[in-house]
Amino acid sequence: MEHKDTGDDAAQRSFKILGASIGRTIERLREKKGLTQEDLVERIRNSAGRLRLHASGLSKIENGHRMPRVNLIYIICQALDIDMAVFFEREARVRRELLEDLTDGEPWPEDS
Repeated sequence: MEHKDTGDDAAQRSFKILGASIGRTIERLREKKGLTQEDLVERIRNSAGRLRLHASGLSKIENGHRMPRVNLIYIICQALDIDMAVFFEREARVRRELLEDLTDGEPWPEDS
């Protein structure tokens, strides 16, 4: 029996891809700055003292297992000294790369 793709399946898949691209973007920017996850968490804590983020939580975000809220993305951007607009431009590029990997270079169905 063939599985029919529902709107919920597509939305869930899109959400996972978005989480993965946000995480990969954070990881790339962090590594470009020469920071470890612990270094970035320390910077985040210094700028947002009440925030309870640990390296394990950052790892989950970077690996696409946890979707950060917009306020956390803002704080991460501040800690990395990058404008949010630039962050999301880079995230969009990473997302396109992920989609190309998933479709072997073919256009993503929603784009065709």
